[in-house]
Amino acid sequence: MIIKTLHTSLLFIFLFAGINFLNAQQFRHINVEQGLSSRQTVNVLQDKKEFIWISTRTGVDRFDGKTIKNYTLPITPRDNAPENFYLKLDKDSLIWAYSDIGQIYRFNYQNDQFEVFYNFHRNKYHSELWINASCFDSQNTFWVGTDNGLFFLKNKKLEQFSKYPLKQAFITSLYSISKDSLLCSTFDKIFLYNTEQNVMQDLDINLGDNQRINSLYFNNQTKTIWIGTFSDGVYCYHMDSKEIVDLKKINPNFPKVPIRKFELLNADEILIGSDGMGVYLVDQKSHKIKEVYQEDEDTQFTLNGNGVYDIYKDKENRIWICTYTGGINILDPSALNFKIISHQINNEQSLGNSIVNSVIEDRKGNLWFGTNNGVSLLEKRNKKWQHFFKSSSNQTNVFLDLCEDADGNIWAGSYSIGAYVISPDFKISKHYTHDTDDNQSLGTNYIFEITLDSDKNIWIGGRDGKLCQFNYETKSFIQYNKLNINSIEEINKQELCIGGTQGLYVFDKNTNLLNLISRRYKIYSVYPDKTEYIYYGTRGSGFFRYSRNTKESKGFTVDNGLPSNQIYSIIPDGKYLWLSTENGISRFDTKNESFKNFSTEDGLSDKTFNQSAGFKSKSGEILFGSYHGVTRFYPSDIRTHEKKASIYLEEFGLFNKVVFPNEEGSPLIKSINNTKKMELKHYQHSFFIAYTSISFFNSDEIKYTWKLNGLDENWSSPSFGKSINYTNLSPGDYTLHLKALNYSTDDVLDEKIIEITVQPPFYNTIWAKLLYVLLVILLARWIFIYLQIRIKKKNSEDKINFFTNTAHDIRTPLTLVSAPLNELKMEKGLSEKGKYYLNLSVNNLDKLNALVCQLLDFQKSDLDKSQLVLSKVEMVDLLNRKVLNFKTLAERKNIALSFYSDTKKLEEWIDSSKMDKVIENLLSNAIKYTPNNGTIQVSLLADKKTWSIAVKDSGIGISKKAQRNLFQEYYRGENAINSKVPGTGIGLLLVKNYVALHKGKIQFESEEDKGSEFKIVLKHGKTHFGKGVSYIETKALKEIKVEHMDIDTDPVQKPDSEHKTMSKILIVEDNDELRNYLYTSLSEHYKVFVAENGKVALDEITKVKPDILISDVKMPEMDGITLSNKVRTNFETSHIPVILLSALNEKEDIMKGLQTGVDDYITKPFDILILRTKIDNLIRNRMRAKERFLNASESIAIDTTYANEQDKLFIEKAMQLVGNQMDNPKFAVTDFAQEMGVSKSLLYEKLKALIGQTPNDFVKVIRLKRAVELLQQGKYNINEVATLSGFDDPKYFSTCFKKLYGKTPSKYFDKQ
Repeated sequence: MIIKTLHTSLLFIFLFAGINFLNAQQFRHINVEQGLSSRQTVNVLQDKKEFIWISTRTGVDRFDGKTIKNYTLPITPRDNAPENFYLKLDKDSLIWAYSDIGQIYRFNYQNDQFEVFYNFHRNKYHSELWINASCFDSQNTFWVGTDNGLFFLKNKKLEQFSKYPLKQAFITSLYSISKDSLLCSTFDKIFLYNTEQNVMQDLDINLGDNQRINSLYFNNQTKTIWIGTFSDGVYCYHMDSKEIVDLKKINPNFPKVPIRKFELLNADEILIGSDGMGVYLVDQKSHKIKEVYQEDEDTQFTLNGNGVYDIYKDKENRIWICTYTGGINILDPSALNFKIISHQINNEQSLGNSIVNSVIEDRKGNLWFGTNNGVSLLEKRNKKWQHFFKSSSNQTNVFLDLCEDADGNIWAGSYSIGAYVISPDFKISKHYTHDTDDNQSLGTNYIFEITLDSDKNIWIGGRDGKLCQFNYETKSFIQYNKLNINSIEEINKQELCIGGTQGLYVFDKNTNLLNLISRRYKIYSVYPDKTEYIYYGTRGSGFFRYSRNTKESKGFTVDNGLPSNQIYSIIPDGKYLWLSTENGISRFDTKNESFKNFSTEDGLSDKTFNQSAGFKSKSGEILFGSYHGVTRFYPSDIRTHEKKASIYLEEFGLFNKVVFPNEEGSPLIKSINNTKKMELKHYQHSFFIAYTSISFFNSDEIKYTWKLNGLDENWSSPSFGKSINYTNLSPGDYTLHLKALNYSTDDVLDEKIIEITVQPPFYNTIWAKLLYVLLVILLARWIFIYLQIRIKKKNSEDKINFFTNTAHDIRTPLTLVSAPLNELKMEKGLSEKGKYYLNLSVNNLDKLNALVCQLLDFQKSDLDKSQLVLSKVEMVDLLNRKVLNFKTLAERKNIALSFYSDTKKLEEWIDSSKMDKVIENLLSNAIKYTPNNGTIQVSLLADKKTWSIAVKDSGIGISKKAQRNLFQEYYRGENAINSKVPGTGIGLLLVKNYVALHKGKIQFESEEDKGSEFKIVLKHGKTHFGKGVSYIETKALKEIKVEHMDIDTDPVQKPDSEHKTMSKILIVEDNDELRNYLYTSLSEHYKVFVAENGKVALDEITKVKPDILISDVKMPEMDGITLSNKVRTNFETSHIPVILLSALNEKEDIMKGLQTGVDDYITKPFDILILRTKIDNLIRNRMRAKERFLNASESIAIDTTYANEQDKLFIEKAMQLVGNQMDNPKFAVTDFAQEMGVSKSLLYEKLKALIGQTPNDFVKVIRLKRAVELLQQGKYNINEVATLSGFDDPKYFSTCFKKLYGKTPSKYFDKQ
């Protein structure tokens, strides 16, 4: 579909048939230039919505009074495409269309398209039929007359009329004349068919020989049938009297052409459309032709096309005429009484030129017209035209103004050739021009205005010259001010009002003074009302009223109702002022300051008028000159009609895409025009509505405004736009108001209202809000419970932290107790009683240490800090070993401890350390709370999905009250407390936490005084652990060096006697007693220095330069881990071995310490003998590295046993540097340090610490090892070897060689 706007105004044409054009009826004309799909129009009608529908050769068009919308009908081709499309209205006033080759369409108002209803081509019996006529009966049955009989279409079923001769006759016309009767004609017969009684009657109308009936029309008022023939005129048959009237006999000149259409104009007259001779207006009583309307090529405003195919009268009695070559012609009987005087081509008895610049009436009533090609005169007495100053081929005579002087002469002012005077007898008597050298000549040759004042003087103004006066008495010119003048009007006998390009002036004729009123605007026209006001029209700035009393101006523009801001002429008429503009004529009411506008649709000659081309005759008639002739009218005849318009909503779209009813996702149920309420989803928040107005009277003067209640506070500014757009509407209820307004008066012509609901998303619905309230309540409850838990947990954490900090602090005193006791065990001469007391103390220290470990374990599990480190473990073997470990303890109480497994081997993924504690806790509890001579059975069971460990005892059991709180922290049952067995109340909670970490569950059954059974159930495999766990091989656990207290360790061996100098050890410990104990215990064997924390230790290291660093982990200021990192990452101290001492004995803590690069990690409490052994081992390993360097049998290869990568890279770089300087005997320590990038002192310290050599000795040893390699090759003598090794003195070389290897180079060479 294609929509075209009539950008140019619809033209008016005159019905022409010998009638004087001044009294002709006016037509509007629509053609392809205005948007028709074809100028070959066939059919026209009006639907119930009052749209005008027009069928053409190419499709169907819809007209709303301003815009034309084109519809293309789907075609199923056969041998020939359709010649024409036709339209029909059914009984519901809905539009149908059909093609002459048998395709029938029905218009779908919801989807705004024609849809195929029936297709003759698909009927195998009637596929070649040609449709000639059609009609609907009262039952909405569609009757179709074809070239091969009569058919009717009902319920989409095509049936052939069964009665002869219509069954197979050539049907020429069909007409429904009543509720149950049809007229049907063949070439020579007319039949009346009763649809209810199924009776057909031949009317027996005899038109004579060789007559062919072409069309029928029935007048129900007069009971007459009008019959149009192919070539023999028109007949009128009176059904009551059976009389036939042949119009040719009454009108001998009646044309012999096909008669296609009849339409009643009124009760007395009928219009007859002929194919080739135009339209005839016939009196129904006398049957005489009253008017003939035909096309005249030499006359601009005649019927466009004589091939009339259709005539239609709409609901407002407008007549629409379809012609086959000239589009649509419209006769509006309600059109206003504007008359047009126009130029007719090749007709001297018409206006001389279409462009009229000036109009006047002389004292005899003759009309004078200044045009772009001379001056034309229309004489009143004989209606004859005369023309003056017609231009030659090389000259254009443009006349811009005319004026009659006091003697009846006509002054004609031209553009460029001065002024002419035409005498009362129509002779050219004078020609005045401007002479620059003559002050008494005409003021300018470019004359725009000529005015007669009350003193009979002529005033002339224009361009490129001066204002001048032609004095009536002296018959000479007087020149005044130089001005560009467009308009001159007399205010009174003393003053003139002058408007021009330089503004508005008042000229005093007595004083010759020019008073400027306004320079703001360019003035086209002025009108002083002889009282107070001066009205003036401007170029582009509107219309103004100036008060000479208040000196104030009031302006009016298009915003106030003007059709244009270009005001060319002002003509008074009582309380009205008539204004010609760039866009039609406007009538200004000076009382209420309102405008009434008129356009070409009202009958004006043009919408664009010319400057100062306005005049009012003595009879009161007003004439305005335009670019297409003159519009003339009597104001009293211009009775305005009430403007009608109905808004029609054409399209609805979402996000700039048109949607139709019942489409997927469409909110429309009906067409948008029939929609009163609409619901949009929350994501359909942006929409547009396209609309138009159906109005055939001044449709150009309809503007629109809208407001969306619920969003807009004010109405939109009135505009001519045809769409509404809203985007991003929030959910809610809205009401859209759309109003059509009269452009001139702002009266509301029509209003459309649609209620629109934008549904909220679910999260914003009432149900969602209720859910939110519920969630808020639940969240508040959860937060309350959570805070309670947090507070409770905080209190619990405080308790746990107290216990664990206390336990951590206990380990240092434990070390101070256990270490001396272990040393006492090594002493000889103890009595048996002393040994008993000593062993008793050591055993209870072990128990105390176990309780401390349990507190630390519980802290980690309760705070969810534990992470599983899984390995694959054989469970039968593990449980066997655990049972064996507890066998001795059970035997002390004479408890029978047994183990049972239903499988010989079971490998499962567990965290060994945590599962050890689970099993040990269960076994420990079972032994503690089982009386002497009891039984304990440990079972290992497995099925397809799970495996379990059960510990069943015959102990004191657990009461039902205690069972409810069994896994709560610090809880112990009353019978457990009464048993006087020590405990913390956290063991089972620890078991529960560790089992939960393994994704398992713990079960128990117990009866007081009978015993208990605890069972842990776990799943096979490792997939159920998910993420957040780590895996290691079982054997990897053995590689972590973790030392615990061992009282059976052999005494440490003293360092070899060769270590004459004692090693320096720096001890870093925040506990004074432990620090002093370590100092005392180690001072006998080492040179010991101490520091109270890591920060102090860093300063001491640079001063002491220790051989070994021993540090606690948890310290103030700086902990041991941080200290170790700083030592290892500092090049100056990276060679110092580090041993960490800590009460943190968890595997994670130990791994964290070892990852910093420390040499060993010892947990508290520790055995001092083990610590000394560790120290001596580190010293011994460092000595071995030095010995390997000095060993003659060792090559210069780099040792790989250094503690860290920095030391290794340092020795590697030093060896490579010395090797590069091997043959340079002058290579000194200063050069060595500079090349290494360190100071000489640091070089000395690093080499001394790592390999026990000074820089000089290091270089000497490297060179001597190189000498050994050269001697072994046997290629060089002793002197050459010395030189190649960097010794410039062979004697010194021999001395050094003998000192290192114990023999001279010559003897070594001989031996080789």
